[in-house]
Amino acid sequence: MKRVGLTALVIGACLVPTAAAQNLLVSYSGGTGGKGYGFVNTENFSANIDAAFDSVTMTASLSNLGQLMSYDALMVDQRWRFGTLTTAEMANIETFIATGKKVVFFGEDSSDGWWQTWNEQVVSIAGGHLDIASNLDIVNVVGSDAILTRGVASVRTVGAATVKGGTAFFERNFATVWGSSVLTVMDTDVVDDRYWLEQDNAAFAGNIAEWLAAPVPAPSTAMGFGLVGLAGLRRRR
Repeated sequence: MKRVGLTALVIGACLVPTAAAQNLLVSYSGGTGGKGYGFVNTENFSANIDAAFDSVTMTASLSNLGQLMSYDALMVDQRWRFGTLTTAEMANIETFIATGKKVVFFGEDSSDGWWQTWNEQVVSIAGGHLDIASNLDIVNVVGSDAILTRGVASVRTVGAATVKGGTAFFERNFATVWGSSVLTVMDTDVVDDRYWLEQDNAAFAGNIAEWLAAPVPAPSTAMGFGLVGLAGLRRRR
């Protein structure tokens, strides 16, 4: 498995929505604080991602729609405390979601104002709203997902942001599935090496990678969420 540089490669036509993802594009974090795929504090999670995909490419921008659409799945890392997505990037991500392909967004604690704009942007793309920050260090599983909650009873978070909407699996809604192909995880610390052996963080991090690479539902279901469900959610905001 080999990571590609920051200039992402165009690797061919998109696979049909029912195929397992093979090639992942990562909107990289910049690595400040060691956070994000490919950086020092998330080496274990990065290894999970590398094992799940044939190739992983990092890019500094999602403004090139043609480039974005050539990938099978997308992971959008947080861009540190005051990072934002441009209007063009948000529109491109929505177009990508409308195909039914898998997307994972990472947010972060915004109780002190840091990451606030970022969190609002990624949750709005998914179709929800920010709630309040979680003050729980240990968050228990209260729902079930065939992949995401396998082997997970609880996780350790560090001031996770929480959201309103979507399908929640924890007692505080910080990790949420929207429709069938979008996952928001509003705390990067849950995949941080510093907390890897606490609670079931290692299992959950591995599950995130597996979920992202797993086949999406049949095109009719996925497209229904992407083209109709997402639009409907956005109209209600």
